[in-house]
Amino acid sequence: EKNIAPIIAIPTTAGTGSETGRASAIINKNIHLGIIPLGSGNGLARHLNIPINYVNALKKILNGSPREIDIGFFNSKPFINMAGIGFDGFVAGLFAGSKKRGLKTYASCVYNGIKGYKAKKYLLNVDGKSYEHEAFIIAFANSKQYGNNFFIAPNSSLDDGVIDITVINKVPLINIPRLILAMKTRNLNKLHYVNLYKGRDIKVYNLENEPAHLDGEPLVVDGDLNINVKSNKLHEQIFWYKAEAHKDFKLGSREFWEISKDMNSDDEEEIYD
Repeated sequence: EKNIAPIIAIPTTAGTGSETGRASAIINKNIHLGIIPLGSGNGLARHLNIPINYVNALKKILNGSPREIDIGFFNSKPFINMAGIGFDGFVAGLFAGSKKRGLKTYASCVYNGIKGYKAKKYLLNVDGKSYEHEAFIIAFANSKQYGNNFFIAPNSSLDDGVIDITVINKVPLINIPRLILAMKTRNLNKLHYVNLYKGRDIKVYNLENEPAHLDGEPLVVDGDLNINVKSNKLHEQIFWYKAEAHKDFKLGSREFWEISKDMNSDDEEEIYD
């Protein structure tokens, strides 16, 4: 359109739960969420083929088309990319408490945590079918990867109406390098200590002080855990904001930041296009 005002996209930082926080405010609303990946792993952005460079990400948002994706719910709390219990959640807690971010810090948390962590027994129900596992990790995936191209659910889709469940059972420490390599090469299904399920209604029973995470944000679960999915409830593209017209607007320019910092709070009434 001619004379269109600048469009402002809200950056999201993976690993802090900010994607979840943004999404929960716009579920079932005709508002488009755009991701500018500023996080440590950027799993959802990588799944969506959003460039890691923020200028290129903005260009893709402005020129792309919105799509609807599924939303997972973890005891009624929404998640977009990934949730998990077990060692998954334990590492999320260690990482959240670290002063530095990035892959090296995350790898250090894994290394320091794995030596003393023990697999637990879980009773899992997927769409009415029960399974028992002595598991190290149970991941509930909407997309394919944690981030940094480590694929925990290589067959997952954002719009298939189901959650992919990856159960990594008790595994000897000597096999951890092979497990990591299988994630990197999308070959988890070839490991005999990994089970893969798909479902819409998932339950894990009798959890006690269980470390967990929602899109990288750590939390603790007590009692039963309910996971379900709602199909096509989120428009994954961009938050659209009305802004004052500005001549010679350029992505990444000083003017962009001057305009964006003067925006009203999300808590006030806004008119969206």
